[in-house]
Amino acid sequence: MRNQKALLAVMAVLSSASTPLAQPEGSASALFTDSLDIQLINVEVWVTDGQGNPVTGLGVEDFVIREDGKKVTISNFAEVRSLESPTIDTTAAELGSTPENDLEIDPLELRQEGFLILYVDELFSGPAGRVQLIDDLRGFFGRQRVPPDRVLILRQDKDLQVEANLGSTEAELEAALERLEQPSVRGAQTWVDERQAFRRLLDHWEREAVHRRIEPPAVPCDFVIQDLLLEVQFHADLSRARIEETLGHLADAASFLGGLPGPKTLVYVSDGLPTTPGASHMSFVKHLCPDRPTDRRLDLYHGLNESFRRLSRHANANRVTIYTLQATGLREQNTDSSAALRGLRRTPELLDRFAGESRAEHRQGLFLLANETGGRAVVNRNTLLQDLEDIAEDMSGYYSLAYEPPHGGDGLEHRIDVRVRAGGRKGDQLRVRHRPGYRDKSPDQRMFERLESTLHLDLMDNPLEVRLGAGQVVRAEKNKSTVPLHVQVPVDRITFLNYLGMERASFKVLALARDESSGKTSFKHESYRLTRPLPPEPDQRISLVFELELEQGIHVVALGIRDETTKETSFVSTSLEILAPGTTANSG
Repeated sequence: MRNQKALLAVMAVLSSASTPLAQPEGSASALFTDSLDIQLINVEVWVTDGQGNPVTGLGVEDFVIREDGKKVTISNFAEVRSLESPTIDTTAAELGSTPENDLEIDPLELRQEGFLILYVDELFSGPAGRVQLIDDLRGFFGRQRVPPDRVLILRQDKDLQVEANLGSTEAELEAALERLEQPSVRGAQTWVDERQAFRRLLDHWEREAVHRRIEPPAVPCDFVIQDLLLEVQFHADLSRARIEETLGHLADAASFLGGLPGPKTLVYVSDGLPTTPGASHMSFVKHLCPDRPTDRRLDLYHGLNESFRRLSRHANANRVTIYTLQATGLREQNTDSSAALRGLRRTPELLDRFAGESRAEHRQGLFLLANETGGRAVVNRNTLLQDLEDIAEDMSGYYSLAYEPPHGGDGLEHRIDVRVRAGGRKGDQLRVRHRPGYRDKSPDQRMFERLESTLHLDLMDNPLEVRLGAGQVVRAEKNKSTVPLHVQVPVDRITFLNYLGMERASFKVLALARDESSGKTSFKHESYRLTRPLPPEPDQRISLVFELELEQGIHVVALGIRDETTKETSFVSTSLEILAPGTTANSG
């Protein structure tokens, strides 16, 4: 099912008789009644035996979940064995009425199919292995182990682009793969820069040896060590900036994927992603120049482990499991043959050491992201079709466990530990894989991420039956114009409560706007207090006036509208073309 953006009519003037206007409050208002917003923590668990085969037939009594070391009660349980028809273990509800086994089985939650997100990182992908990668993906999609409309293809180049949105057909997936067949020049430049950094180290060392005609026991390092360290630092700084760019885009993807229901499987494809950029180059210098003083700041400053873990925790909070695929497999990134280098250089053993350490360096981030989110890293493969099949098997075969957290929206990190009881099932031989933790999010955080899904993926949901209209554009400061959006909500969809003798309601509106020319986004939110119109008219609507400041051009605007009493929320989007001041904004 493809989510199409609704075409919204333009209304320069709205009838105040049929649509009473509600202006935003100066500050957020207090709710008229307390409301509970309990969010279950869902954990996908994979159980395998000593040979790596899936273990089926386990029940809720076989599992123990601890959060931050304290045992919690499993409230929802299912064994999922098919994307098409997940099975709910209804026997779990018949185990007894004790708090441990008194389960609530929510079919809507447990039957949610998973989503497959293919994420191709062009910044760290070169031409090596691209043809085989696309062939393997084409074969995998052709088998439809995952329904085409559950697949999202993202390409990270200068920006994060949607190559195939959710709801795509098989033909649209094929068209996206055709666009991906040619790798970006940015990825090739990444590996060129790395090779050149290594060559410069060798050039510095050999130039000193030749020009100074150094005789034993003196070595070139006596004179060139500082130049070598500067080269390492320059390369590490450049690599660090690129890695942080990728981590930032991955974090953005994890954010808007958080708005999708159920588990999400993100397959990250690149040729490698170091957590300590420049580590292999620094090691080469240390072995080339043993017993020479080095700058310890280079060892500490460039480590990005915490940045990777921060991304992993963010993905865990949004039920995003990351599988990492190294597209190059066993192929060498360096186009210079070892034989050629041996003929030019006087340190062949160090070349072999550098090659091995460089390969390990590029796998660091791949293993870390996969391990910290419950996924798997795939390296040393020249074909990936079987590994893609294994990922699909993981998507369609797991145990779904859920529990109510002993806290709510505290914004803190919490660790999860899932064990399988040993009694009678040889549990000590079983291997359990799951996300190791999550960050507890407030209702506003979840609403914002769902809003990002609306903006980036066109995923709209409108239970409040909201309509949008655009008012007259007014010129503002700094080349911007003010656009009043009229968010119209039917009176009969609003929950009014008696407050000091008046029927009152409270609403919150969040808006994300993206400039289509620059890709920049802006965010704004407002709170509203409403009074029931008397006497109400048939099909009457209240209009929440929400003002946006936008530059001239085309913008995509996503809005989240929440009834603060019931927490019922609509997510809608539209496009606006801002013309010259004094004209009406075109929407559609």
